[in-house]
Amino acid sequence: MLTAGVIAGGATLLAAFVRMQLRAAAPMLDLSLLSRPAILAGLMMALVASGALAGVELTLAQELQYVLGKTPLQAGLFMVPIMAAAAVGGPVAGWLSNRLGLRVVAVLSLAVAALSLLFLARQDLHDPGWHARECAKRDHDAESP
Repeated sequence: MLTAGVIAGGATLLAAFVRMQLRAAAPMLDLSLLSRPAILAGLMMALVASGALAGVELTLAQELQYVLGKTPLQAGLFMVPIMAAAAVGGPVAGWLSNRLGLRVVAVLSLAVAALSLLFLARQDLHDPGWHARECAKRDHDAESP
């Protein structure tokens, strides 16, 4: 019930904001920009990508903590590369879009994200991986006379 009320309240406030912006002489947000297909497509891609990323981050954090028994700190550290990639990728994508065009960069960005998620989905997070096994083997060999 509370969720429905919050959604209804948000929709009401959004409608009031749009109405005010359409009537204002100098609007804070020029809603006529949404009539441009490139801007509308960019907003839709950003909305879908942000929603998907938020879903992946939430699900991954829950999986790491409740299924694999990681602490919140360990789960957060595991997810730092996602944040680092977003921090670096945003400005790089802006620079590339000036060079290659928005469509090419958008398609490449979503393709890289899909491949990254596919790689992550195929990982066995219960298995520490070959790197940990190699480190353990090297440590064992170093201890042996």
